[in-house]
Amino acid sequence: MEFQYHEPRSIQEALRLLGEFGGDATLVAGGTDVMVAIKTGKLTAKHLVSLVRVPGLDEIGVGSGGELLVGPAVTMRRLEESQVVREGWPILAETAAAVGCRSIRNVATLGGNVCNASPAGDTAPALIALDAKMVVESSDERRTIPADEFFKGPGETALRPAEMLTRIVIPPTPEGWGDCYQKLGRRRAMEIAIVSVAVGLGISSHEGGAGVCAVARVALGAVAPVPLRVRAAELLVEGRTLSGDEDVPIQAAAEAAAHASQPITDIRGSAAYRRDMVAVLTKRAAMMALERSRRRTG
Repeated sequence: MEFQYHEPRSIQEALRLLGEFGGDATLVAGGTDVMVAIKTGKLTAKHLVSLVRVPGLDEIGVGSGGELLVGPAVTMRRLEESQVVREGWPILAETAAAVGCRSIRNVATLGGNVCNASPAGDTAPALIALDAKMVVESSDERRTIPADEFFKGPGETALRPAEMLTRIVIPPTPEGWGDCYQKLGRRRAMEIAIVSVAVGLGISSHEGGAGVCAVARVALGAVAPVPLRVRAAELLVEGRTLSGDEDVPIQAAAEAAAHASQPITDIRGSAAYRRDMVAVLTKRAAMMALERSRRRTG
């Protein structure tokens, strides 16, 4: 396959190239997904627009309101190792560490993982649980899209033609926050998720080993056409006292998450097995999120 390779030096130049070449252009940052798609014939773009020389897209920072600002060209390895991310938004570092092997994480980017829009992508459930916002731009406008509205189907996002993801904004976590990512694969490493779950809990107080859940977020991966936020499960624990000792609300939330899932049967697992494991992993993630909240506030 023959294609032309472009290295724009600004976001506006990259957007101009996208507008000029339309459907014949594909953005590339780390290239771990794009190059595979080219080799397998799934991608036939005539123009590759590289983001490696666009300043600002590979930066991690904290905004004036305490929000985390992540450029789409930030690699998984940098997210995994960033002290800022590990301290303030640990589930994002946790999910970045679950992507592939170290050599892949050295080049694979957050923006690429998100825009690839795989239902089994590791970072999407965590971004949904963190209430992240996707900032996308074209030559004419800038839009902000909530993470749980960004994914439209396998390989499909809310990006319009000639738009690109330019920043991911993650708000400060709520008071008493604890979170956890659980991933089930056929192997311990370098595996696509059979089921994945991200849970975040904001506990307003901890007394006598128990605390009141002020806010909850539950997101699933690999069990629906898109990464799925389960508000029904969240409502079952919000406002409830949680102790981590066989909590009825947590068990009910786990069952609600399993009910909301829409798994399929394929070579990696049956739909019934995946649904059962949604309940198991949701409960496990919630219990760990509660424990991490205690450690963080204690």
